[in-house]
Amino acid sequence: MIRFFGKEGRKKVNKNTLFAVSMILLIMWFFNSKFWYHNVRKRKTPIELAVEKKKESTDSTKQEPRKRKSDTLQGSVFDTLSTVTDAQKKEGIPESDSIQKQVTFDTIFVETENFLCAVSERGGRIISLKTRKYTNAGDERKNSEEEPIELINQNNGGIFNLSINEQSYDDTLFDHESGKTEYSVHGNESKELRFVFRGKNKQPITKRITFFGNEYRIGYSVESSYIKGKTITVGMESGITESEEKSTSRSDQYSRHRAHVIFSKSREHIQRRKADTLTMSGFYRLCAVTSKYFIMGMFGDTVSDAEITIRSFLENRSIQGNKQQKKGNFSIFVSSFSDKEKQTCYVFAGPAKLNEMKKYDVGLEKAVFGVASGIGKFFKADAWFPPICEFVLWLLLKLQTVFKDYGVVILILTVLLKIATFPLTYSSTKSMSRVQVLQPKITALRERYKGNPTKMNQELMELYRANGMSPFNMAGCLPMFLQLPVFISLYVVLGKAIELRGAGTVLIPWIHDLSKPEVIFSLPFSIPMYGDNFALIPILMAAVTYFQNKMTIKDPNQKAMIYVMPIFLLVLFNNFASGLVIYWTFSSVLGLGQHFLINKVKVKETREMQQRTGAKK
Repeated sequence: MIRFFGKEGRKKVNKNTLFAVSMILLIMWFFNSKFWYHNVRKRKTPIELAVEKKKESTDSTKQEPRKRKSDTLQGSVFDTLSTVTDAQKKEGIPESDSIQKQVTFDTIFVETENFLCAVSERGGRIISLKTRKYTNAGDERKNSEEEPIELINQNNGGIFNLSINEQSYDDTLFDHESGKTEYSVHGNESKELRFVFRGKNKQPITKRITFFGNEYRIGYSVESSYIKGKTITVGMESGITESEEKSTSRSDQYSRHRAHVIFSKSREHIQRRKADTLTMSGFYRLCAVTSKYFIMGMFGDTVSDAEITIRSFLENRSIQGNKQQKKGNFSIFVSSFSDKEKQTCYVFAGPAKLNEMKKYDVGLEKAVFGVASGIGKFFKADAWFPPICEFVLWLLLKLQTVFKDYGVVILILTVLLKIATFPLTYSSTKSMSRVQVLQPKITALRERYKGNPTKMNQELMELYRANGMSPFNMAGCLPMFLQLPVFISLYVVLGKAIELRGAGTVLIPWIHDLSKPEVIFSLPFSIPMYGDNFALIPILMAAVTYFQNKMTIKDPNQKAMIYVMPIFLLVLFNNFASGLVIYWTFSSVLGLGQHFLINKVKVKETREMQQRTGAKK
């Protein structure tokens, strides 16, 4: 091994080897936001100042005392929401410096096919939103004892926050006048809840929140003659909670929230490791915040001009038992000028399922698969990468409807990809065989014209043309390079697609979730980069890679890669989604078979070139 890594060995490593290693490192850097996040300017905006003034006195402090309508929900289907604290207690709001009056707030509970929701009269805000079909335990909810996922951080403001001309109404009483505190909505039904704020010196302000029985969409409107001609701000202050917070998977512990804004002609995808504020404006279609598997997005009926304020904040999250780690989250506020007496919008809050997101045609799926703004603009990846991810996920879902097992589907997808790239691999192999035969002539030309690079390139191109060769087919790594977008999309899809959350495979019985790393057992310590989980498939993948390299790498200058690449891939893939490792392992196995198949072509092509050029065998 010393001769591969000594002074002479370093000189022998050719450009193709360096290129291959560089591309692999680029993939790691591309997806590890520890080395990349989008920096923004630091300044406080009017919206942020409005949020900071939330606790100041408002006209709502002049409301008369009222009695609470309901205090308990024992024996109800809403018992799971009984931990909501915002409206379980009586809270007082000062009317003035000299007079204190007690104002109490009710909580209205709504059950749909997808949600268990709590709406507080304090601000007319949704303060709890629990998914009925998904739990923190993993896959879809199987019984009522499993804990549903709470999408809203109850300690951070809820959603449907309202400010008018920078004055917050989140602490004011929006009276729900019907007197009923529990609703159930199912099927194609919808239910509109009406909340009214009455200030002594202002026109009543009405909030309407509409729930749909079988949708993850929630309708929202603000209506009053008072809002006409003013700036209306609607917010999702709570951000979105992380459904995998209690997961022991190392990859889930490093999952990060992102904020997204999709304008009519551009997109912004933002990550933060610190608290700050970003403001942007334009004709927006969607603003959203995403976790690993869920999305909360706000959009209107049409594209509209607005100012979007994204405020990142840090919160403690549990990882590996009782350990706490600071993680970033996002509050989003949309401000627009109201030229009417009514402002409407919708919020989608739920799983990032492709079929669900595409229903509304506002770009929810492009937010989930979007590329961070800086690097996305540099490579223009945000234009072509999300469609590739959508296609890969669409194909996986279509194949799953036939074969029912995502493990089998991944194998079939691997075969299809190999078939699609075989013509390119075949052509590249033929060209490489010709290059090996012409290598003495190529070396002689480079020696003869080493002082004249222009003349050398002209002579080389003439030699290639005379022997029916194209420089584009001579790069042995070109087939792999063209597979990189698909590989990267699989990396994202298999790691983020909630359709694969909790999906196992009969092919490997001990894998119960293809979107997470395989874990045979956990080590009592963590190895740098490798982690603390012992997995079997990455070891098998490394062994197959070794034999594949042993058979295909004949250039002495690249001999070090035979030993380095298997170890490198073993460490790299140990924390990747098990579905992705299955894909890469099976792809390597197919690569061995492909090598035997095209090796005959290679031998035949070499013999013909030797006869044509008169080269020695």
